[in-house]
This record gives sequence, structure tokens and C-alpha cells, in this order.
Amino acid sequence: MTRSDLICALAATLFVSGALAQQMQVQRCEGKNGTVTYSNRECPAGTSPVRKVNTAPPVSVPEEKAAKDRAKKDVAEVKQIEKEQKKQVEEEKRAADKRGKTEAKVADRCERARRDLARAIEMRNAVDTRAATIEQMQKATGEVSRREAELPKACPP
Repeated sequence: MTRSDLICALAATLFVSGALAQQMQVQRCEGKNGTVTYSNRECPAGTSPVRKVNTAPPVSVPEEKAAKDRAKKDVAEVKQIEKEQKKQVEEEKRAADKRGKTEAKVADRCERARRDLARAIEMRNAVDTRAATIEQMQKATGEVSRREAELPKACPP
């Protein structure tokens, strides 16, 4: 027999023995006269099955305590994770609110700079259409130039 054949045979044996162990259940059988018997097969003649008997070994006190301690630790870890997630969500919300406020301020500053430039252009055009001194014309042109220079600063791309 090869090594793989031995492994397959061992696996089959374990599978069958595991299946048999699961099938072997003890049940309580009672007769009509009140006699009680326990069987891991069919109930004897004249008796009927009443219930299955739990044959699993009881959980030891140290194992039970260890399981409870693990459960408490797991609950504490879950609470900590939920607390951290809630904190992260709140921080993200605050950051989004701050970005929104900043963007609103930038948009407001940009709109104000555009209005100021439009007013400066209107005033320069008004000066150009009426009789004005060279100083007034230079002042109006200088104001337009200043507003045009401020616009890129107030309205970033």
C-alpha cells in the first residue's frame, strides 16, 4: 500500500467512526409497567422510547469560567470598536462641515471680487463717456487693474 492509500484509508476510518459515534445515542425506554431501561439501540420489546439522554460530558467549571471571561473580553472589544467607529464618523462629519464652510467662504469671497471688478469696469466706462480729468481716468483704470489682480487670489481654480 502506498502512503496516499494509507492516508485515504485512515480518513475513511475516521469518517465512519465519527458517523457511528454520532449515531450511537442513548435513549430512555419505559415499559407499560413503569420499568425504565437505557439503550443505545432500539428499545427492547415491550418498551417505548421516551427521550434521548444527553451523554455529552459536562463542561468543567474552569472551562466555563474561561468561556465567560472570553465572552466578556469579546464584548468589551466590540464596544471599543463601536466607540472608535462612532468617533471616526463624527470626525469625518466635522471635517466635511468644515470643508463646506470653507468652500462657502471662498465662493462668497470670489463672488464679492467679481462684483467689485464689474463695478470698477462700470465706473471706468462711465468716466470714459463723460468729460473727466486725466487723474480720474487713471484712477478708474488703476482700480480696474487692481480688481483684476485680486480676482485670481479670491477665486482659486
